[in-house]
Amino acid sequence: MSVGPLLFWLALLFPGAAVARRLLPQELRGGVLPSMAVWWMTALVVLAPAVILGYLLRMPVTALAAVVAAFIAWGVVDLVRARAWRGAQAGLLSIIGIAGALLLLDVVLAERVGAILNNDARVHITRIRFLLEHGLSNCDPFIQVPVEFPYPIYHTNVIHALQAIACKLMAMDPLEMWFGSLGASRLMIASSAAYLAWVVLGGSWAPWIAALMVVVNRAPYDYTLYPNQLAPWFALPIALAVVIRLLSAPWRGDVCSAWATVFLVAGTTAVVGMIHPLYAGFLLVIVAPIAGAVGVWRLVRGKVGASTALVVTVTVVLVGGMFPLASRMMSFSDGATGNVAPPSAREVARRARELAAKPQPGPRAGGAGSNTVQGNADAEGNVRDSAIHAQDGFTMWQARGSQWVSRTFGRGFSGGILGVPGWRLLVMAVGTFFAVRLVRRREALLLAAAIGIIQVVMLTPPLCTEAIRFLGAQWMIARFEALAFVFWIPLSVPALAAVGEAMRPWRTGAALAVSSVMAALALLLGWAHASFTPPYSLQRWWERATSDDSAPTSDRYIGLIEQQKWMRMAIPDGAVVACGRLTGTWVAMLRGSSLVCSERSSTGVPRGATRVRQTAEMLDDRTDEARRALLFHHYGVTHAVLPGRVPAWVEYWALDTTAEHGHTIVKLRDEPNPALRIQSQIADLGRDIIRGRAEDAHHQLLQLVEQYPDIAGGWYQLGNAEMTLGRPGAAERAYSMARSLNPVDARFALTLGNALQAQGRLAEAIATFREAVALATRARDDGMAASGSFNLGSALIRAGRQPEAEAEFHRALQFDPEHQKSAEALKILGTAGSAR
Repeated sequence: MSVGPLLFWLALLFPGAAVARRLLPQELRGGVLPSMAVWWMTALVVLAPAVILGYLLRMPVTALAAVVAAFIAWGVVDLVRARAWRGAQAGLLSIIGIAGALLLLDVVLAERVGAILNNDARVHITRIRFLLEHGLSNCDPFIQVPVEFPYPIYHTNVIHALQAIACKLMAMDPLEMWFGSLGASRLMIASSAAYLAWVVLGGSWAPWIAALMVVVNRAPYDYTLYPNQLAPWFALPIALAVVIRLLSAPWRGDVCSAWATVFLVAGTTAVVGMIHPLYAGFLLVIVAPIAGAVGVWRLVRGKVGASTALVVTVTVVLVGGMFPLASRMMSFSDGATGNVAPPSAREVARRARELAAKPQPGPRAGGAGSNTVQGNADAEGNVRDSAIHAQDGFTMWQARGSQWVSRTFGRGFSGGILGVPGWRLLVMAVGTFFAVRLVRRREALLLAAAIGIIQVVMLTPPLCTEAIRFLGAQWMIARFEALAFVFWIPLSVPALAAVGEAMRPWRTGAALAVSSVMAALALLLGWAHASFTPPYSLQRWWERATSDDSAPTSDRYIGLIEQQKWMRMAIPDGAVVACGRLTGTWVAMLRGSSLVCSERSSTGVPRGATRVRQTAEMLDDRTDEARRALLFHHYGVTHAVLPGRVPAWVEYWALDTTAEHGHTIVKLRDEPNPALRIQSQIADLGRDIIRGRAEDAHHQLLQLVEQYPDIAGGWYQLGNAEMTLGRPGAAERAYSMARSLNPVDARFALTLGNALQAQGRLAEAIATFREAVALATRARDDGMAASGSFNLGSALIRAGRQPEAEAEFHRALQFDPEHQKSAEALKILGTAGSAR
């Protein structure tokens, strides 16, 4: 893996430093790590207007890449001319110590492990690829045709834009750029914690201790470069620190003009919103009450700084509210109109049945027997407040016919340790007292107030309920609460470190010894503060970083590169792909193709759920071919990507197919092949067999195989009919014919083995099942291979060869970890524990 991604993010420090030393020299007195946070944030603030303009004008990435390259080059030249490195030796000395050493180690380990390439990472890599290939825009990166839809979740995202720019400047694929950026994200969040601690506590010890606690807290996570991680752990702490600096300026005798205040608050708030709009709203909720209260109090008391506090309040409300408001305006509900094909008669009947099955509401909504807060229902009868319910860690309250929900005290941030509930609140109170009384840092009161506002919202039932109702999901309020964990860090061990540093002048050796003790205490408290659950544990993280499967040789990375090469050959530019929702994120991440639907596009696509249902129709064997053709033509589908076994309809729709990596890519015809329409009739007869009409299907199949003896599918379905009718001998003859016509299809070997086993010919059945597993393995059809291994194990059991059977059941679970029949077989044999 290249170190290019890390170098790109480090390169942004140069122009940030060049600007900050001119405009914000007072913010660079905290040492190297807090200064890095200022440099990065300054660079992002300067680039933010260009990035927003790029999104609005749909600028190509090449143009913005030129701007960023020139910005970086200017920063380097400016710092060289100013000899800005003079005096940096003292700052670098602070790295020598436990905190600095562990921070550098964490960056190295992160580079070795590499960033996550699954789950939500697919979304981010897809969007970066889309921006790189189509220019900056807020269009949905999954669904681009026949019309464009907005993508409200990460609109105007600055991290995505910079990733795309880095890909252009460094000639990297988005997959490689993303994978190599984990180390940079670690430095960013550590520097942000250090800057917040320096603003609140001052000195040089507290920033490094705070950074160390962040390193411990985030260490095992390979997704710290997600926007929902960088926003709360990097951008928002810096924005809050800027507000604290401005509000506490009168205490220090500093003066900040209104324009400078607007620039600082608007810039940092905009960066928060451009990383994740949700957190801009959170910043507004936290900062506006604090700044507003400070402004009103100073105005009433006639104290200096009232205007600054009020300017901060207005600015954060206007700028911070703009980003979540834009997200909400870009979102659609499933009931919104959109480019959707008409429903089939079967779908209309299904909807009617669902509507009839829905319970009718009683005279009182939200009664005693309900666990949800009832509210207005949408056009399809879905309850608006269905997100509010008694989740684990929350308490339901009832008063005057209404139901509220709030965080249970003793859970979440107020959770206990060693039987002491709210221990973080106790630590915060002590840390705030030390900071204010012993170090004379009243800034700690503002940080404690930020945590207090979060707790008030979480613990007050009406406020918590309205917050969840506004956000639309209970997991989103948990993200709001998580900010209390972030802000709590400086008021714990770092506050004690600030007291220790301020006690007296320390010689270098003594300072190193005392600060090391503080670092050890921070490690212990940071460990207690975090909640590591497998596979995210420090031990597992260390094993991944030090194993041979580290980032440069990671199977997950190399495997995705191989899959990407295959997709680029099989799916042309401009293709529209029909596939399952989860498969779609994988296809879009690697190839960037337009999809019919995707699990990540529902908030920006009108009638997104309808698209999901109609995509399932396209890929379903039971769909009428006229209906399938209507859907393909309506959405402009050119290709289909199918996991595992290929359905029967592909045989008469495929113009070309290619199968690798457990999936098949099908290039579709404009219409089903007339020469293969018989396949559709055979498939219908196969469905009749499943539906219990085997006798009628058997009669028609006999006629079809007589007329078309060269079609393997006809013999295969005839064999299925014979087996259903209890005639395994006749089924054997039919399956043998199918196998002779297509000897590489594992289905025919598998079903032939079933027929042989039904006749008691176990030796022949075992040999045939082995061949079926081999054929499925060569075709990379894990589902078929698992079925073959299970059937082979069953035959071996009947032959009295239990040890071999157990091995086959284990093998089936290796092909398909969710293969229930194999798991149940192992339980019966008493070896379930070893199957895990």
